[in-house]
Amino acid sequence: MTSFRDAVLEGTLEAAQIHADSGHNQTTGASVSAVDVFKFIDDRQIDLMFQKLEGLLGAYLRFQRPGILVTTERSLAIQRFTAAHELGHAVLKHSAGVDDDSILARTPFGGKHYDPREVAADTFAAMFLMPEFLINAIAERQKWDYQAIRQPEVIYQMSLRLGVSYEALTRTLVKHGVLQKTECPSLLNVPVKRLKQSLLGTAVVPNDWKCNVWSLTEKDEHTAITAEPNDFFVVRLREMSGAGYLWDIHQIIQAGFQVVADQRELYPGDAIGGDVERVLTTRATLLRPGLFTVEQNRPWDPEDVAAEFDIRLEIKTTELGLLPDSVARMRALAA
Repeated sequence: MTSFRDAVLEGTLEAAQIHADSGHNQTTGASVSAVDVFKFIDDRQIDLMFQKLEGLLGAYLRFQRPGILVTTERSLAIQRFTAAHELGHAVLKHSAGVDDDSILARTPFGGKHYDPREVAADTFAAMFLMPEFLINAIAERQKWDYQAIRQPEVIYQMSLRLGVSYEALTRTLVKHGVLQKTECPSLLNVPVKRLKQSLLGTAVVPNDWKCNVWSLTEKDEHTAITAEPNDFFVVRLREMSGAGYLWDIHQIIQAGFQVVADQRELYPGDAIGGDVERVLTTRATLLRPGLFTVEQNRPWDPEDVAAEFDIRLEIKTTELGLLPDSVARMRALAA
């Protein structure tokens, strides 16, 4: 029987091998993006279906073609981890099985031992979605050093960019040696709702705190992020208002975003009368990929553009049924 240690090693090595084979581990700070687990599943000719699973999170199936089921009733971060866990079962050649909420309550990086197959699949999911090279690339782009990454606010923002939960990333940072095991309990006790409230302030109160709140700056320019329909985006941009240049928010509205708060603050380090920091709190109103783009110009001379800022944004909605590639494979098989 496989030991606990061997199961962790097996899951770690398999995740590293997949990234090496795909070339994804060549990611740099200039082209960083979350691992597209759904594409990885499709690329391996594994059918992926989203369904209401009556309390289950997912399942790995082995019929004429391998298949993965993922619940439609949980957040994107949980769907992604579940899909990665089931992919782990597939690439590790495990038998078919179903998974419930217990995969969220356990960790292969703690002291408790459990089924080695689940340990291997859990480890694979964590190392696949949160590889060290991707964590380093995000930290490099955002200028987060080891001291910054110990802050709950930073861990939360990194978790959004990785497409994972705050808790999953905190535990995985211990595995990577970024955090000490003794630091983990206090970080896990931080209410994520409090982090969201701190970003939104008192001007915006969501109907449901299950939403994510993204803090975006010039360091995120030209990146691609995947968000959920109810997410908020707090965008902080330097504005040369003293020289007459303002960010034109009409472009954001035309692109399908609602501006729910618009504030100006003194830019850090600047004296009164200098540049300000424009703080735009927005949310998407169109459930389709779009470009969050805005220009800084003089209102009386729109052609005089002093700066531009853009982010490629995809709002992820998971509907019932197979993904398009899986449908095509099923039809080809039946022909």
